[in-house]
Amino acid sequence: MIDWGTGVYYIQIEMDPNGGTNFRLEDPAHQLLSVPYALYAETSGNTNFSETDPLFSSSPSSGIWNSDIFNWNTAFSWGNHANAGYLKSFTESDPIFLLHPSHGIASENISNWNTAYSWGNHAGLYKSLAYVPTWSEITENPFLITSPEASQILRFNSVSGKWENLLPDFLTTEVDGSVSNELQSLSQVLDLGNDAGVKNIINLADPINAQDAATKAYVDALEARILALETEMTAIQGLLPEDDDGDGISDLLDNCPHVSNPDQADTDGDGIGDLCEMLFAPAEPVEDIDGNTYQTVQIGDQIWMAENLKTTKYNNGTAIPNVTDNTEWENLITGAYAWYDNDQATYGDPYGALYNWYAVGTGNLCPAGWHVSTDWEWATLLNYVENNAALLVEASTLHWNVGYGSNASGFTALPGGERNLNGYFNWVGDSGAWWTDGEFETYYAFYWRLINGGLYVSNLYNYMQFGYSVRCLRD
Repeated sequence: MIDWGTGVYYIQIEMDPNGGTNFRLEDPAHQLLSVPYALYAETSGNTNFSETDPLFSSSPSSGIWNSDIFNWNTAFSWGNHANAGYLKSFTESDPIFLLHPSHGIASENISNWNTAYSWGNHAGLYKSLAYVPTWSEITENPFLITSPEASQILRFNSVSGKWENLLPDFLTTEVDGSVSNELQSLSQVLDLGNDAGVKNIINLADPINAQDAATKAYVDALEARILALETEMTAIQGLLPEDDDGDGISDLLDNCPHVSNPDQADTDGDGIGDLCEMLFAPAEPVEDIDGNTYQTVQIGDQIWMAENLKTTKYNNGTAIPNVTDNTEWENLITGAYAWYDNDQATYGDPYGALYNWYAVGTGNLCPAGWHVSTDWEWATLLNYVENNAALLVEASTLHWNVGYGSNASGFTALPGGERNLNGYFNWVGDSGAWWTDGEFETYYAFYWRLINGGLYVSNLYNYMQFGYSVRCLRD
């Protein structure tokens, strides 16, 4: 706060006209007056007054902008600025600046450069962007060619390091003196290179010889035929039986479907593969003492009856008892036979008779020159058919309740059932069982059984009182 009662106050103004920091005192006689209200707050009288000392008037520089300095020369109390160096206008005298000859020339337009002032003679040095030099204008010619032609064949000369004209021999042999029909082969052309440059060879004929080229259309048509055949074969194979012998040929087409013979050899052309004819072949029929005739089959080096035995006499003419009573059958210790369910008319043909082992053990059950097979001979039979019992079983459901058999061997095993220890009949249509001549201990003997159309085969033993079928084997 200013204490106005202590004296008179003045405003001191310092400035540098040149805008620097060299300040000087300007107009020091400006008295600072207090606000009338503040000074005379209680006894305010007439506030009108006339300025006496000093008198304030507008500065000569009032209204002058920094860009307008014409009035500075006459600025009041600023001194004489006439020669202060403030430039208002001038006339160029020395040197005189003129537009350069290259003024306005764009980078892509150099036609005026040839006459550029003080640039020297540039005639012929600058060409337009569209300019194409003549062959003779190329100073570093990379070719050993004087007169190049369109589509000319070149090769690189590693000695000179330049390209030179190549004229193959076959292009110099003329037919009639015309350069448009030179003698040449495709092989000669390929000698120059076999890269087609991603171009197609068109209008080829369909191939005839083994090494002929083929068109895409030809290959596509061939592929379509193959795919169609594969589809048909897949459909056919879905209808064909399985390949039982695993030789890669379906059973319907296999000439020996149950013995592996991938070569399908058939020397006599009878439709039966040689391997099957060697293993399985019909043999001469045989007759028992009752006059029953049996078909026979050769399987490997064995000759078997192809039917179950149904004789009622031993081969010496002695009758074999036909026991129908269950209790009597149970107590037998001598040979006997029965027809299944005691019904010969229904079961006698084709199943044959059911014999207890005591009849087998006489050694006289089969026709002369034949015998009931041993356990080992049955094993050999299974070995011939590679343990595939289905090859031994009748190939139908005429007698079997299920049909897994193929009877490829011709053995024609039938499900004659059995008569058990108590005299009851079982399993006809489901099971076939055949005695061997082998005893086991005092009361048992060995037999072979086929179940469910040959799906299962087993070698077992049972009480001698059981009634089973019999197959005879030639001695």
